[in-house]
Amino acid sequence: MEGMRFVQREIGNLEDISSSGCRLLMEQAIPQDMIVHVRCGGQEFEGSVRHCRWSQIGFDVGLQFTQAGAWVRQEFEPKHLLDIPPFRAEAKS
Repeated sequence: MEGMRFVQREIGNLEDISSSGCRLLMEQAIPQDMIVHVRCGGQEFEGSVRHCRWSQIGFDVGLQFTQAGAWVRQEFEPKHLLDIPPFRAEAKS
């Protein structure tokens, strides 16, 4: 069975993304080290599953992108990501 390819489509929620990987919330578990293609906002990213853990609302899946720097904020920024401006902490008197 060498060279066979398994294709399955699932819908998930993009929870977090960085230049090195992303975190997805899925309804189904995905085995560690499986190669996954993520399509989001017209972009496609390929990554390897680093962890898959059950949480109370689904499976928390961590992917490491195959290509370092695959995600660039200027090319694709999910609408739900918060951009919190820097703030300065002041000491209480």
